[in-house]
Formats: sequence, C-alpha cells, structure tokens
Amino acid sequence: MIELLSAILSLLLTWAVLFLIFAGLGLLVHRALGSRIECAEDWLTRFWIGWAAVIAILQVWHLFLPVGWPAFVLIAVIGIAGLLWNAQDIWRWAQTRFVWKLILGSFLLIPAIWLALRAILPPLVYDSGLYHLSAVRWAASYPIVPGLGNLHGRLAFNNSYFLYVAMLEIGPWAGRSYHVANGLLFWVLFAQILLSGFNLLDVRNGWQTRDLFHALLLAPVVYQSRDYYVSSPYPDPVIFILGVVLTSQLITLFSQQVPYQHKETGKVLAIITTASIGITVKTSFVVFGSISAGLALLLGLIGHRQDRVKARRTLVWAVTAATAILLPWMVRGVILSGYVAYPSTIGAFPVEWRIPQPAVIDAANWIRSWARAPGIHWSAVLGNWDWFSPWAYNTLKAYFDVLIPFLLAIGSSLLIFPLRLVRIRDSQAIQWAILAPALVNLAFW
Repeated sequence: MIELLSAILSLLLTWAVLFLIFAGLGLLVHRALGSRIECAEDWLTRFWIGWAAVIAILQVWHLFLPVGWPAFVLIAVIGIAGLLWNAQDIWRWAQTRFVWKLILGSFLLIPAIWLALRAILPPLVYDSGLYHLSAVRWAASYPIVPGLGNLHGRLAFNNSYFLYVAMLEIGPWAGRSYHVANGLLFWVLFAQILLSGFNLLDVRNGWQTRDLFHALLLAPVVYQSRDYYVSSPYPDPVIFILGVVLTSQLITLFSQQVPYQHKETGKVLAIITTASIGITVKTSFVVFGSISAGLALLLGLIGHRQDRVKARRTLVWAVTAATAILLPWMVRGVILSGYVAYPSTIGAFPVEWRIPQPAVIDAANWIRSWARAPGIHWSAVLGNWDWFSPWAYNTLKAYFDVLIPFLLAIGSSLLIFPLRLVRIRDSQAIQWAILAPALVNLAFW
C-alpha cells in the first residue's frame, strides 16, 4: 500500500512540475505577443504552446545531441524563466476568486488519481514493444542516426512524440518515462473539461460555446484514458488529445465577436502551432491539421483586412511557427529514411542511406490494408472491396470506440450550432466552415 501511494504521489508531483515548466515556455511566447494571464483557460493555452515549443526545441537538439538530462535542464531553465518573468501577472491572477480556484484545484485531484492508477501499469500496447520503446531508447542514447529506418522501417516514422518521452528519461523515471508522458497530457485535457463544467454551472459569469463542446466530450475522453493508452509511450492517444485541443481552439476563435483584436493573433498562432505539432507527432494528422491551420489563418487575415500591419504581423507569426516546427521535422525525416514523410515516396532525396522505394511502398500498403483487414497480406486487400463487409460489421460492433463517440459528435453539433459560433457579419459560409477539418479528414480516412 505504501509503495502504491508513493508511486501515485511521485507521478502527481512530476506532472505538476512539468505543467509549470511547459506553461512557463508558453508564457514567454504569449508575452512576446503582448498577451498576459487573465483567466484559468489561459494557463491551459500556455501549456499547449509550451509543450509544442518543447517538441520544436527537441527536434533541433536531437540533430546534434542525444535527448537526455541536458535537454531537460535547458527546457526547465527556460520554463522557470518564463514563470519568473510573468510572476507579477501570475500573482495578480491568483489573488482573484482565490476560493473558486482552490475548489477547482481540489477537483483536479480526482482525474489526476484516476490517471495515476493507470499510468503506473506496464506498457501494454503491442506496438510499444515492437518499436515505441526502441525509438525512445535510440533518441535518448544517440543523436539522430542517418538511415536508421533501414534497421527497422518503423524507426523511420519520425514521430516527434518519442523525443518528448526520451526527454523524461531522467532521475527516478530513467527507463520508465512512459509512466509520465501520456498521463500529463490527459490530465491537462481533463482540467479543460473540468473547468468548462465549472463554467457551465457558473451563473454569474456565464459560459462559452467551447465549454459545451468540452463537456460533451467527457465520456470519450474517459474511455480514451483507459489503462494501456496512459501507461504506454503511444502517440495515437496524443493525436486524439491534440484533435480535441485544436477543435476547441477553433471554436474559441470562431466565437469571437470582434476577431481583429490583438488577442486573436495569439489564438491563430496557437491553432497553427497545435496543428503543426500534430503533424510531427503522426503524419496521418496532416489533413486535419492543415485544414484547421489554413482556416484559422484565413479567419485571422479576414479579421485584420482593414489593418495591414496587424494582418502582416499575424501572417509572419503563423509562417514562423509552422516553419520552426515542420522544417526540422522534414530534415529529420530525410536523415532517418531519405524521405521527407516516410512511408510516402514523395520528397525522396538522393542520399546513400535512402530506404529502397519498393520497401517504402510495401510499408505504406501494409498500413492501408491493416486498417481494413488486419493480418491479411495487402495484395489480397487493396484493389477490391471484399474487406468492407467484415470491416463495417466490426466497426459498428465497437460501441465505445466508434458508435458512442460518433453519436456524441452528432449530438454536440446539433447543440453547438444553434448557438451561432460565428458572429462576423453573420456569415453562414464561415460559420459552417468550422466543420471542414473534420469532414475533409473523414473523407481522407
């Protein structure tokens, strides 16, 4: 019993420290935009910006050095500097409605303990044993290795998420960072849902559209935070989390009465940063992320159409953020496999370690066919529709994975859209455009 309590307390303390460090990095970015802490939601926004900044830093770091304790120390120093620089604003924020913040913090212990009980379990995802743990070990032991994908094709997937996990391989978590990595991200997402729940019950201050969106996603998030999703170094639930965060950010941007205020540059930047990081975590996020980023940038430029200086500033920040994240990721892809986005053959470079094209095509075909008919060779799956009936039956039978989330998504849409997300001259085209990322991604899937 004592060991169990010790493990849970260690996780809670680690998550709290990491949250502050990552939020400190986000505070630095937003301070550069002239934005300061005003409400509890700002802390969560700063965290995701800070976590994205960590990934961006580690991508460059790993080009020259292994991801170890020096990388963590650098990030910790920057994060603490961000907290100290914003100490006055933080103190001012903490003094307002102190009792309400204390109650909210107490309720945050419930999901934290729930997640900690799952995070202390061993990694149970099949792919973690196949290549996740190996990718983390390579990142923690060596700088990026040219042609590593020739050793094992899955090591060429270039998931930036594994750099984050490798950075946590320090101190008591050396060799056990998977206990920490996903649990922290789920905890912050639960914090957002809990905060939205409080906002829905707060008669005095009212609530916003994103609060309803978060509340309706409680059941899917609880289900996604099951045992092996939290205790394994698994990028798939991270993509789910980033999808929720990105959609929430879009709803926030679409809900603004006056989208050309200075704060909107920060909201556009947050969306583009989240979308770019999602692509580096897993390439399959490219459609959802790209459409979301393009939509946010378009809305930001429309809002600034009467002020060229602000429009140019928004565009520069957006391009800078996307370039700082995606360019190192593409360079890493070429180093690992000879391709910009393995297992796609697009963007092949004439380097001596490039994986042979037939092997790349074979890997891509296996990915496409496995989702349709697991275990059957892709040559018997691709090019025909024999797989569809068994796939449809198994999909509809997966109540918690597919059917219930789908019904909740439909229900949330019916509830949210009557609230009129967009108030920019009541433009119906823009209002319905918020569905574009999900619909295009569904078609792509």
